[in-house]
Amino acid sequence: MPGDVFEARAWHRLAGAVEVEAPRVKIVDTIGTGDSFQAALLFMLRMMDCIDADLLARLYAGQIRRALAFATKCAAITCTRQGADPPRFAEVDGAGSELS
Repeated sequence: MPGDVFEARAWHRLAGAVEVEAPRVKIVDTIGTGDSFQAALLFMLRMMDCIDADLLARLYAGQIRRALAFATKCAAITCTRQGADPPRFAEVDGAGSELS
């Protein structure tokens, strides 16, 4: 899908609409991509100590953007692999220019 731009969007009561562009990758398989995204989003919210309902309610746009960016990187890496094979943290943490 040349020219297509994919992004992740979130809506927050206080922060409003937040979106991040997904990294461009060569897609091998999409099995497990949604699961990878959701798990990564929850993981990053937990790492930011924002998994509690009260804390989630007070998130600001930058925190949401950070969590979405991490989740899109995880999903992008998962798409580059055959089968449901989500990345390990070290793979995502180092992901950058090779995904753009």
